[in-house]
This record gives sequence, C-alpha cells and structure tokens, in this order.
Amino acid sequence: MTDTGLKGHLYQAQSSSRSPGVLHVDDRGALFVNGEEQSCGTLTELRIPPRVGNSARFIPLPDGRGFETSDNEQLDALLQQHGGGPSTRPHHLEKSLKFIAFSVLGTMAVVYLLVTLGIPAAADYGARHVPQEIRMEIGAATLKQLDQQWLTPSTLPQSRQEELQDLFQDLLRDITSPLRQPLVFRAGNVIGANALALPDGTIVVTDELIDLAENDLQIAAVLLHELGHVEADHGLRSVLRQAGLSLFVLLAAGDIATTSSLIIMVPTALLSLQYSRDFEREADEFALEKMLALKLDPLAFATMMRLMDASLKGQEEGQQEGQQEGQQEGQDDDEESGIWSYLSSHPATPERIKLFEDAREP
Repeated sequence: MTDTGLKGHLYQAQSSSRSPGVLHVDDRGALFVNGEEQSCGTLTELRIPPRVGNSARFIPLPDGRGFETSDNEQLDALLQQHGGGPSTRPHHLEKSLKFIAFSVLGTMAVVYLLVTLGIPAAADYGARHVPQEIRMEIGAATLKQLDQQWLTPSTLPQSRQEELQDLFQDLLRDITSPLRQPLVFRAGNVIGANALALPDGTIVVTDELIDLAENDLQIAAVLLHELGHVEADHGLRSVLRQAGLSLFVLLAAGDIATTSSLIIMVPTALLSLQYSRDFEREADEFALEKMLALKLDPLAFATMMRLMDASLKGQEEGQQEGQQEGQQEGQDDDEESGIWSYLSSHPATPERIKLFEDAREP
C-alpha cells in the first residue's frame, strides 16, 4: 500500500491553536494524520473549498479537527485521482490570459451599458412617478442651496421684473406643463450671465443675463430654451441620473474617498456631461420650434449665445490677469469664474449657434 502526504498545519477540535502536520492519503483514499495509526476518515468525505490562486485551503476533518495546506497541486491531484472535491476549472480559468481579457472586456461592456442605458432608463422612469410635492421640496431645497452659496437677491428694478414676467407669460400661452413655476430673478455673481431650470420647473434668471442681452427677444429665446428643459423634465431626470451614478460608484468602489474611487468617477463624470449635452440639444430644439411657431427670429438665440460666450471668455481673461499680478484674492475670485465657465449649463458651441442660424428664413 502506498500513500501520499499533504504538508500543512493541524488544528485541534474547537481550538485556534495549530501545529505542523502531514495528512496522509493511502491508495484507497483513507486519511491518516502523521503519527496516528487510526484513520480519521476518507478523502471523499471531506468538504474541500475551491482553489483560489495559491492561497492555503482549510479542510474540516471528519473527526472535528481541521487541516490547512498550501500544497494545492498535490491536493488537486489527489482529488482528481479519487474523484472528489470541487472542480479545478475555475483555477485554470483564472490563469488564462484569454479568459482574463474576455472577463475585463465583458465587465467594461456591462458597466458601459449600465451607465449609458440602465441608469438613465431607471432614472427617467422614476422621474415620471415622483409626486408633485416631492418635486416642490427638491426645487425649494435646490434654490435655497444656490442662494446660500452663489446667488444673492436681484437688484433689477421691480418695474423691469414685472415687464419680464409679462414676457414670460406670453411665451407660456401654448405650454401646458404641470411643472411650470414662476420666473425667479437673482444676482448671479460668480455664476455670471446664466439661466437655470430647477427640478420643480422653477426658472432662475440672473441679473447679469438680463443686462447682457441687447433686447427682450434675446431674453425670450433663453426663456424658451429653459422651458424646453422644464417640458422634458430635465431637472429631475438629471438629479436622479446623477444619484444613480453616485450610487453605482459607491457600490463599485466601496469607499469614495480612495484614489481608486476617484479613478472610477472619471468616466462616469464624462458620461454625466454627455447627459447634459443631450438635454441641451433637446432644449435647443424645443426653443427653435417655439420661436418659429411664434414667428420670432431664431437669430436672437444665436446672438445671445455669442454674447454669453464672449462674457465667459472675458471672465477667463480676468482670471489669467489676476494670476499674473499675483493677487491671491483676485485669483480666488477668478478661479471660481473659470470653474463656472467650464461647467456652464449653457456652453455657446458653434453647433448650437449654427442650428438657429440655419433655421432663419432668408
């Protein structure tokens, strides 16, 4: 009779103490601990965990003791010989470069589809079922946060605000969205010339945008664009999509404060910007359709975007000058302006301008 020995450590029953030992397996599969004449069971009785790389495996013995061994090759050979234990296929697969490459590509494809299709679809479905009361709470909380961090009360004369409210009401004649809320005026400060559509349908317009516009037609074009966001419920959909992306990052990384988490956030942040570009395109198309229906010159919107673009570039130039002068206070203010220039919700891109210029009747 021949036997094979597995080197490792022997644990006594219900004890964490261990000692070096050898577990022998004879040609019939019987188990013997080194130095003992009586068998402690058979190989086929054992519940052996699957192999994970070259890590040690702990084997509960039938008599209550335990045996830990790193002699994985010998153990797998014994299991194959006696027809017991878990499959060794997972271990062979994890050593296959083709399988690893396929797994990585498959995982990337699943993540891409989840982020680009799954999360947006789930967020859009959820947005359609959010009660109006919750929308109002989200909108109020968003405006409060904006007021606390960036916006200040408007300095526009009351008469001017009333004129713009009347203009806004004229634009609403054919719009029946239940999300429609009053127009709100604020001083934009570091945000500059801008307009925002909040999740509850509230539209915020900054004093700087009103001052920048050359006429009310240009302001009307911007308001129609923001109404496009409201009609398509872009505000709440964006909030839910971003929440879904954040949840995905947390689940994938575990600790969002780690470097690996930041790496994972890069592609999701880029995809989030794509969501914003898609929404901007939809709002542009809505504004253009309404302007044509109301017989308003589409060139007004293109001109307004050029004015906003020039204003943002002026802020960036101010930032560079502040840095050259070495004035720390000026640098801080200009850095904030640069951030808002880059993250502006209304980038004046040539493609968007061209859309409105091409639609103008000769």
